[in-house]
Amino acid sequence: MRKLLSIILLFFVITSNSQVKDTTIVKTDLLLGINLSGGNRPMYGGNVRANLAITHNAWETNVSPSFTLNYVTDSDGDLMAQRREFYNSLSVSHTLSNKWKIIGFSELDNSLLQKIDIRFNAGIGSGFKYKTDRGEINISEVFLAERLNSRIEQINDYFVLRASTRVKFIYKTNFCTITSIHLIQPVIYTDQYISKSEHMIYRTNSRIDFNVTKKVTTGLTYDTIYQRYTAFSTGTVKPFDWNSAFFISYKL
Repeated sequence: MRKLLSIILLFFVITSNSQVKDTTIVKTDLLLGINLSGGNRPMYGGNVRANLAITHNAWETNVSPSFTLNYVTDSDGDLMAQRREFYNSLSVSHTLSNKWKIIGFSELDNSLLQKIDIRFNAGIGSGFKYKTDRGEINISEVFLAERLNSRIEQINDYFVLRASTRVKFIYKTNFCTITSIHLIQPVIYTDQYISKSEHMIYRTNSRIDFNVTKKVTTGLTYDTIYQRYTAFSTGTVKPFDWNSAFFISYKL
């Protein structure tokens, strides 16, 4: 069992890899973060991220949940939740060859800021992988059936069909590793009398790791999401959000 403990300015990353059997490999990592700010309007918050990957023969399962919670003080000095978001992606794939695989994919989303009680989808598609000594490209296309529920009056519940394209780049050098994931999800059918473009979702996750020593790395993460529907429905929510973090890690 190998564990990775990272201190990220108030961020801690724990990574562990364990081989359960000759044909089964389990990899996990956990990110805990705390955000504090003061002055005119103090803010307190944190986030938790995790990744679980299980490979068994030609099958691979990946689960990636994340949770963000931020509080601000109102005019009376009382704490008020400003941001509470949960997002989870689940994928199950079966390798057909060195480059091709079949993929089942699902998302679960809850957002106070985006006025979403629950957004859930599931579907199936195919994936392609190209790998070299330095880099790797993974491309998948999945068709998703999606449902959204919200108690906000302006946001009507819907059912849509999405074409979900996921592109993942990995590039390694002697001193750093760059990873970038892009998830593009246009709608091809909706049960609402509005333009399909109002349901567009574009999500990215990028990270660069620099090797300081054999045990120490430092880097930067940058996440974005563009989500049109709640911005179109309410007129008060912005469709674009981003988040970044600088980290330093130490391998035990």
